[in-house]
Amino acid sequence: MPRPKMPTTNASLTPSESLANFTNRVNEQEAFRRLLNTPKDTPVPILHFYGVGGVGKSWTLKKLKELAQGESLPTALVDLEALPSIIDRPVQSLIRFREQLSQFDMPSFDLALAWYLKKIGHSKGDPKWKLGGPADLIIDAIDALGGVPLLGKGIKALGKKFDGSAVQRYLNELSGQQDWEVLRKGDPEHIRSQLTARFRYDFANAPYPNEITDDRRQFMPKAVLFLDTTEVLRQAVGKNAAGLHEEERWITELHFADSPYLIVTAGRDKLRWGETDAGYAERDALEQHLVAGLSENDARDFLQKCSIVDERLQDAILAITRDDKTTDKKEAGHHPFTLGLCADTVDADQRNGVRTDPDSFDLSLRDINRLAERFLKSLADEAQELWIRKLALPPKFDELAARKMFSNNDGVEQETVWANLLRFSFLQPSTEEPGWFTLHSRMTEALQETLSKEQHDPLHTAWQKHWQSRSLEPSDKFAGLAWFHGYQLNAESAFQEWNEKIEAAHNQSNMQEHARFLEWTDALKFETRVLHSYELSHVYCTAVEHANCTQGSRASHLLVAIRLYSSVLLQYDERQFGYDWAMTQNNLGNAYSALPTGDRGANLQKAIAYYQAALRIYTEADFPQDWAMIQCNLGVECWNSPTGDRGANLQQAIKFYDHALRVCTEADFPQQWATIQNNLGSTYRDLPTGDRGANLQQAIACYHAALRVRTEADFPLDWAMTQNNLGTVYSDLPSGDRGANLQQAIACYHAALRVYTEADFPQQWAMTQINLGSVYSDLTLADPGANLQQVIAYYQAALRVYTEADYPQQWAMTQNNLGIAYTDILTGDREANLQKAIACYQAALRSYTEANFPQDWAMTQNNLGTAYGDMPTGDRGANLQLVITFFQAALRVYTEADFPQDWAMTQHNLGTAYRDMPTGDRGTNLQQAIAFYRAALRARTEVNFPLTYATTQINLGNAYHNLPTGDRGVNMQQAIACYQAAVRGFDSVGIKTESASIRNRIDQIHEELRGLDGH
Repeated sequence: MPRPKMPTTNASLTPSESLANFTNRVNEQEAFRRLLNTPKDTPVPILHFYGVGGVGKSWTLKKLKELAQGESLPTALVDLEALPSIIDRPVQSLIRFREQLSQFDMPSFDLALAWYLKKIGHSKGDPKWKLGGPADLIIDAIDALGGVPLLGKGIKALGKKFDGSAVQRYLNELSGQQDWEVLRKGDPEHIRSQLTARFRYDFANAPYPNEITDDRRQFMPKAVLFLDTTEVLRQAVGKNAAGLHEEERWITELHFADSPYLIVTAGRDKLRWGETDAGYAERDALEQHLVAGLSENDARDFLQKCSIVDERLQDAILAITRDDKTTDKKEAGHHPFTLGLCADTVDADQRNGVRTDPDSFDLSLRDINRLAERFLKSLADEAQELWIRKLALPPKFDELAARKMFSNNDGVEQETVWANLLRFSFLQPSTEEPGWFTLHSRMTEALQETLSKEQHDPLHTAWQKHWQSRSLEPSDKFAGLAWFHGYQLNAESAFQEWNEKIEAAHNQSNMQEHARFLEWTDALKFETRVLHSYELSHVYCTAVEHANCTQGSRASHLLVAIRLYSSVLLQYDERQFGYDWAMTQNNLGNAYSALPTGDRGANLQKAIAYYQAALRIYTEADFPQDWAMIQCNLGVECWNSPTGDRGANLQQAIKFYDHALRVCTEADFPQQWATIQNNLGSTYRDLPTGDRGANLQQAIACYHAALRVRTEADFPLDWAMTQNNLGTVYSDLPSGDRGANLQQAIACYHAALRVYTEADFPQQWAMTQINLGSVYSDLTLADPGANLQQVIAYYQAALRVYTEADYPQQWAMTQNNLGIAYTDILTGDREANLQKAIACYQAALRSYTEANFPQDWAMTQNNLGTAYGDMPTGDRGANLQLVITFFQAALRVYTEADFPQDWAMTQHNLGTAYRDMPTGDRGTNLQQAIAFYRAALRARTEVNFPLTYATTQINLGNAYHNLPTGDRGVNMQQAIACYQAAVRGFDSVGIKTESASIRNRIDQIHEELRGLDGH
């Protein structure tokens, strides 16, 4: 290959300044320029560059960023690896993009972002979010207004805050004020789900910045968004293709055919979106390019620009930087990271007045460790060598930390070494936290591997002391960094300290601090590296805390826990680590059991499989307490199972709990005993067979037994759970004073809310809101309309937590309950209320499918039928035809054999629909109604269900009484028989007023009969 012409001067750039020369890649630049110059309104794909680590992908993005800026295009770059937490990576990425694109007006996004952060407890100045600009101003305004509706004075107050900005203009419009109200009342997860769409919409509608020329505006992008290190998404889910698709979904949502920006990404792995989303493959929405090693010409060009002009020295460097993993010699190139490190070495030699000997690079091909050592020897003295080693130890550092690690003297020498550090190619400034740095991961690994034990401990101790000196709060960033170095010094001691801190936060119900302590472990990167044997218990404990974390997305924390448990199992052999292996299997079962997303039935099947695997080790003879725990967990799965015979499942659960009580006695294992008593109470509460009242009294006894151990002082969370359960039983109790029972239920729920706050335990708080709504819906005292308004308020509050994305089943349940509340409201605009009810039911059916949740689907079909049946306006006949359609659909699930009472209810409802039908033959309709009512009475017997038996007999009697065909006298005698049966039913449950009313009706019909006989 011909050698390039050598430069005639020694003028050079530093290796760090010459990084742009790593990106002289014709193909990549051509692809980028081609998409930049796509005509406006023409769809463009996401541009993705992939290749092995250190090959220059990040430098390529930086070069392309420079090219875009040369075209006067605004740009934003986010490095996914640099984001501080995996839980909110999409939101943090949008924040970083917004920060760098501040010249665009994005009022809808800014407003939603501010409300979201406010609702999740964001505090101003929190480095995790690192806000500025409109979002922080809006949060200030929210605080100033106290979150009140945006009216009158509120608009003026905001006007002073924003002073003619896009946000002020937006909020002065009616649509902006309505948006404020929607966001003010909305739940945080629902707002979070809108952020990407709002970002894209605002960007599309924002005016072009002044720097974009008229010539440039005829082409597609207003800006370019760069997203680096996409492999961290794959690290988060391993080989789970479906999980990876979920992790990356927000990127695909950011890009649409009409996206107003070009998205360019880079990462180690080729993206596989076409395998999980056929739409991407069909519409060519992803263009990918392999980034390989540099060509010899480009490599020599880089070396020349770094003043490495000696051909023999160039040859020596090229010999050890060749990419030997490339099988195609035409594509073989030179690895950019090792080229940069060689240039750093020569640069340091030159600054020290040393001519670099080519033979000093006589190393094995790409031997990073020896090359790093060669670089260290090129430094001026041992102090600088030790300093670079120090910088390889923390997960990140800033200028202040780097300087103090060299010396405490702010003199010339400190200035010199800092300036020299900025020259090195392996120094990587953070694009997410300005002023913070890391060393290239390959350099970090090499320096850490060559660090002796004698050097290791003093260096980590120095770092630990430095971060401690800067820490102001027990759980802040600097405290976390100090703890990281403590972990490197003594992992067991540091982890014990962490355990104590996080357990204290949990016991004190300070779940926000619990989450901050949990973030400390992110720097250990448990999920992305091979674990040391001593770390297995640490990873296990971290997984447990993620499973217990109530802040952020519950599903995200559980998925992290599942990944951590799975990484532990990779190193646990069943025969060698039997007990620990079984314990991890059990916890994986617990995580899948609690997972609120995905196929509920499939999750529970996985949970059961893990529990059964654990029982291979946990036998009653060898590990009785653990065996009992698994029995209890299997009982929970039987109780949770959405498939099979519900009664049989619950009877099986009772057997599992009884097994567990053979071991877990109140005397020996009081906490476990109390847990089982609580679970038994829930099982008896839900048992569909036997005497309902007796079952609920048994449940109350179990819950009260559990409370002998579960006190508010000692076990507040468990106490709150049992209080909630007691409230549910009292609300369902069919015997005794109904009003007193419901008031007792309300007292239990309010007691639970002393622990279950929205901030610390949002899911449990939402569940209790649902329960309170259900109780108020049953209250017959005071003002029924006011009660139902209270019901709606409780359900709407619950939806702040129960979002469709994170809790689809609970979301659907709440939508269904809201629908019932709107159906039952008899005050106000009846049609509007019923339309709201119908919308809620139809929303619920997005999650309640016939295939996955057949009982809930059938219940919602039934509720839709009821709502259309009550509709006071529109075509009555058409409405009732819809009613019949919904009820008949419900009967596909509600069979007489499997769900006799639900089947009977639906038969009764169909009878009422035919009875009220205004079209068709009246006699035929009533005969059809009579057939349905009589069918319902096969399940609604006088002995077992006297109340519904009586109600059905009344409707049957009415149908006979109104029948226009047949013998009038016979029909009336039949009606009297039905009414007399209803009286027996009402008398048996003590409803005397209804009995008296029906007796009067019977007397009236006897008078009619005498009139017929006289005639």
